[in-house]
Amino acid sequence: MIVRVQGAKEFKNGQEILKKFGKQIPYVSMRALNTLGGEIRVEEIKDAERVFTIRRKGFLTNPRTGFMRKFASKENLTAEVYSKFGPFELHESGGVRTPRRNANLAVPKRGNLNVSHSKIIPATKRPAALRATNKAFMKRIKGTFGIWKRVGDTIRLLYAFTKAARIRSVFHFGENAEKLVNKRYKKVFGQELSKAIAEAKMKGWEIN
Repeated sequence: MIVRVQGAKEFKNGQEILKKFGKQIPYVSMRALNTLGGEIRVEEIKDAERVFTIRRKGFLTNPRTGFMRKFASKENLTAEVYSKFGPFELHESGGVRTPRRNANLAVPKRGNLNVSHSKIIPATKRPAALRATNKAFMKRIKGTFGIWKRVGDTIRLLYAFTKAARIRSVFHFGENAEKLVNKRYKKVFGQELSKAIAEAKMKGWEIN
């Protein structure tokens, strides 16, 4: 999953900017793109924390699972924010999740587990732990194959086994990035242009 931000956008006074500061444009574009790349990464991490239950500290900044950046240069005016973690892409596009190695997906019945959707299912209530104890058993009952538990005179389904599960589109990675770029690019470019001109003047460089 990847989003790219490329320069440069159009400005009403674009010709005037090119005429006066033409040599500075690649450098300014590079800085603006990298600033936006950083902002996008921060917003994507915030959105992921809102949408998903993150179990491990550092998960969203880990190079294998989190959101990383590729910086723009003057020679390549493209900044990238990306994640190698496949499930993020599935939750963006929506689709069907299938298990590995012809196994089953265990879909939790959180009400029967007494765990709300906003909470992490504790290790003691996950399939492997339940099956390792006498608190639950695996069986097909009334056409549903899963992990069940006897509570008094009733039997409650804790996990239903299925060959596939439909994933809803809940993570708007590309859409969020596009909105931020459309909102912020011109302002950030202007700020970076002003900084570059000021820095050049302090060094006594000729600005043209």
